[in-house]
Amino acid sequence: MKNWILSIVLFFISVLSFSQIDHSDWDMLLKKHVSKSGKVDYIGFRADKQKLTEYLDLLSANVPAEEASDNAKKAFWCNAYNAVTVKLVIDNYPIRSLNDIKMEGASVATSRFIQMGDEKISFNDIENKQLKAFNKDPRIHFVLNNASFSCPILLNKAFTEENMEEVLTEQTKSFINDDAKNLVSKKSVTISSIFEWYRIDFGDVRSFYNQYAKSIIPSGAKIGYLPYSWELNE
Repeated sequence: MKNWILSIVLFFISVLSFSQIDHSDWDMLLKKHVSKSGKVDYIGFRADKQKLTEYLDLLSANVPAEEASDNAKKAFWCNAYNAVTVKLVIDNYPIRSLNDIKMEGASVATSRFIQMGDEKISFNDIENKQLKAFNKDPRIHFVLNNASFSCPILLNKAFTEENMEEVLTEQTKSFINDDAKNLVSKKSVTISSIFEWYRIDFGDVRSFYNQYAKSIIPSGAKIGYLPYSWELNE
């Protein structure tokens, strides 16, 4: 009986402990160095490198437990992905794109250099093992930022357990209805390469796209994909 009570107490302590992770420093940095349109001031971020490092150390020391809510875990890992991206850029600045960065024995996406708890993981690990593993939500692709012009913008506020659901929908709508990222007319349909790369996540690309689009892809229309620009989003 005592062991059963202790287990329950420890469960709630773990959930409570995780729910108290503070993303306010990341929120402050985003508001300070990212415009509403998603343009990033990497030189400004370099001046606040210590604060960014401290935030990443906080995340590394507080990896979410399985018992945390889906939205708390989404917020944690999406913030981590975006903050690490910014840190990687400013550590190597000036660069033209993330692809200019040379990693030892692996690509930027697959290199396991991100310290989280007792292990080092990659961007691909965050995307595939952390985010997709517990919740296959394709809207995730519109809140992750790889520092490029063609990716969804870096939002100038932090994700939280409370705002995650609303932000996922808002950013999906924003990206899909951005004429710089997707062009849909009666004559032609050319949309972001993200829909081609992650086709398996979206299922029926046309149906997913049309849920959020002001200009829907007509039935039977041939879908083309725009070239992807890796130019830095500054």
